[in-house]
Amino acid sequence: MSKIKFEYNLIKDAYNYAKIILFSTSHGVSKSLDLIPKEVQGEVKKLYKLYPINHSGLIEISSHKIFEPVIAYLENKFEDKDINYRKKILEAEWEKVEKEYFQLLSQLLQKPIYSADYICYLTTLYSCPCFEKGSWFMISAFSSLSNQKYVVCHEFMHLQFMHWYKDYCLGRGLTDKELWHLKEAITFLLNEPEFNNIITFQDKGYTVHQELREKLKTLWRKNKDFKDFLDEIIKNKQDCFATCRG
Repeated sequence: MSKIKFEYNLIKDAYNYAKIILFSTSHGVSKSLDLIPKEVQGEVKKLYKLYPINHSGLIEISSHKIFEPVIAYLENKFEDKDINYRKKILEAEWEKVEKEYFQLLSQLLQKPIYSADYICYLTTLYSCPCFEKGSWFMISAFSSLSNQKYVVCHEFMHLQFMHWYKDYCLGRGLTDKELWHLKEAITFLLNEPEFNNIITFQDKGYTVHQELREKLKTLWRKNKDFKDFLDEIIKNKQDCFATCRG
């Protein structure tokens, strides 16, 4: 049976800082960027000019020069014992709901939980990236426990959706950008009543996706069959993604 393993990894945390500093977009990163000291941001940017690397390369490596100022900052700022304490609490709470969540998600997506070594890395920022290829994602170490459990559910849904339906959607005419919008917007399904015993946070999504999410809710309520739901989205993609263009 698949399980999610929780870890704190200094390099992964440093990657998250470097990603925010160098490759941030307008979606949900300003709060995290504000947490990073300006001098650390400056040092990372200087090293990036000397040792350039693209984001896809950065996400897969275990060491890079631009991580060094971030690592020095993290080692001085945070105590391992504090993060490990929070990790143990989350592990205990997630264990209570993991089996039920996997069953509900499997029923929703009409696919089994695919077998993988899932890792949830704690980060000292609030930005929580998800890496489909490596089957890992991040949550904030210092969020509330209820928010952490919600983020685990949210990010894990991304992994499952992309594993089972990425090729299906692209093969039927969605663009990579439309697929990204869809991946982010369909998490509104976590607000369905069957998840209420696990998730106490409302999945609100990005501002750019609010109209899309409302359109998807209308399509979903037709018969609540996920495959039919996807086919309807693809059939009506011009209307569905009209507010996400540009």
